[in-house]
Amino acid sequence: LFDFDYDKVYVFQPYLPKEVMEEEIGFKNLEGEGLTISFNPDYLREALRASITDSIIMNFTQPLRPFTVIPAKQDVNFTQLITPVRTF
Repeated sequence: LFDFDYDKVYVFQPYLPKEVMEEEIGFKNLEGEGLTISFNPDYLREALRASITDSIIMNFTQPLRPFTVIPAKQDVNFTQLITPVRTF
């Protein structure tokens, strides 16, 4: 689960206490409003491996809509679409 706030991104496992599985991630730029989204982390891991770059751009629209992962470098042509999962 990603929880995007105005100055931080938190990644955590929703079924465990936050103290156990929470990690804060840094980023260069965050535009738009806060967002909480849940998805299969294996898909993101594979997208990161396939992107062959050291930085990416993640584009989100809504919590229950797919998001894209693209490389930050202009000379690499790659787009990965990741679908969220509904959690309660």
